Amino acid sequence: MIDATLRVRLLAPAERDAADAVLVDAFAGYPVMRHVLGEPRRSELRKLIALFTAARWLRGHPLLGAFDDDRLVGVATLTPPGEHPVPPAVEATAHATWEALGAAARVRYEEIKAAWRRAAPGTANARWHLNMIGVVRMRRGRGFGDALLRAAIALAGAKPLELTTEDEANLAFYRRYGFAVVGHARVGSHLQTWTLERVP
Repeated sequence: MIDATLRVRLLAPAERDAADAVLVDAFAGYPVMRHVLGEPRRSELRKLIALFTAARWLRGHPLLGAFDDDRLVGVATLTPPGEHPVPPAVEATAHATWEALGAAARVRYEEIKAAWRRAAPGTANARWHLNMIGVVRMRRGRGFGDALLRAAIALAGAKPLELTTEDEANLAFYRRYGFAVVGHARVGSHLQTWTLERVP
């Protein structure tokens, strides 16, 4: 159960477009997006974000939303423990996305996926994974990211929760909530990723 005082709740599929818009704003300029897309146009970034969120929506995985009054200002996407086969609808979405973004962008994304695998501690199906967590830039520093992270931790319950970040400045934030770095990998000379895990 998610504490309503956190101003966070589970999102419904009808809120998909609003969730994507929040993540597009939150991840504009993020190292992964710059690596895959260069300096992306908003339309390109939206396609990439929509691919990431489709992988959650189409599997029925939880997306959390943080609200400022009635406005959605933060989103977190999660993968629960267990095996998660790729549904045909996800494959079709991925195919259409990479057709639009180009083969070079897909190669660069596969480079990052390989780095994530190298940095992973293993036995991923035994833990929750926090895929994305972001707050719109105009609402940062007001506690919405903290509320989302607390809700994700509550959702994970007695299971470990892991995440990755490609921004070293984020490490201190996650450590405040009991996460520890359990893996690290580089993508070439200009990008690195850290895997963090929180064990209850």
